[in-house]
Amino acid sequence: MVYGLNGIQLQEVDAQKDLGVWISTSHKPSLHCAKVAKSVMSVVYLVERAFCAFDIDSFAKVCGTFVRPKLEFAIQAWKSWTAKDLSLFENVRRRASQLVTGQGSLRYETRLAKLDPFPLSYRRLRGDLMKKFRIMRGQDCGRMSAEFF
Repeated sequence: MVYGLNGIQLQEVDAQKDLGVWISTSHKPSLHCAKVAKSVMSVVYLVERAFCAFDIDSFAKVCGTFVRPKLEFAIQAWKSWTAKDLSLFENVRRRASQLVTGQGSLRYETRLAKLDPFPLSYRRLRGDLMKKFRIMRGQDCGRMSAEFF
């Protein structure tokens, strides 16, 4: 089937970025997860080059400012569910946790317990609950909550 708009034939694409989220023809979030992980990993490398040493407090501030917002942007739209996608984000967190001075030789689980008490799944659930609360209160969307539930 050929689609057109005002007599102009529309081209067929495998993936399209809309409002910052990559959407593929399969509607799986794998492409978006890979692109986000690559982008966040480059931010981690830039942060590593910009700062010579990190303590735990400065790491929390820098990651909360530069890394976490990229990981959590529009997560309700593209939440990953496959082990492959989740491992991409764990690799990013693993690499970022090595930036703290004196923590690089510790096991990943130990570093994570000291640096980030909340895993990504907790933060996703928290975001979902906040979104639902705003919808129920009529603060986030033009539709009434009865139309959703």
